[in-house]
Amino acid sequence: MAKVSVYYQGVEVLQYDRELPLPILQQHYVTRMDRRMDGGVDLDGRHVAVPDAMERAQFVAGAMAQALSSGDETKAAAMFTYLVQRLPLLRAVRIDRQNQRLTTELVIGDANTVPDSSPGRSGR
Repeated sequence: MAKVSVYYQGVEVLQYDRELPLPILQQHYVTRMDRRMDGGVDLDGRHVAVPDAMERAQFVAGAMAQALSSGDETKAAAMFTYLVQRLPLLRAVRIDRQNQRLTTELVIGDANTVPDSSPGRSGR
């Protein structure tokens, strides 16, 4: 499966085609994001001094959800690019708003995994 999607409230809002090459400037941006996170990230109210790949992905997914919520599609697309580049088995990202709280779910699976885009599916 070459395409990866972001679903916001059950609606596909971003799509990434893994078969297209990533431009060099975007490759550098993804690398700079990793360097910035080397100093730690804040996740769910706690500081993670040395985040692993999944903690970085959760942090970036949260930033992407906030960007989409505020209408910043450029930032959301940059965050999505990071996720697709760093999580080779990422199939989809689901973002929902429930009671003024954004929730994200990273759908990870093999090439045969078909993401369920139905509304109401959320979590971390």
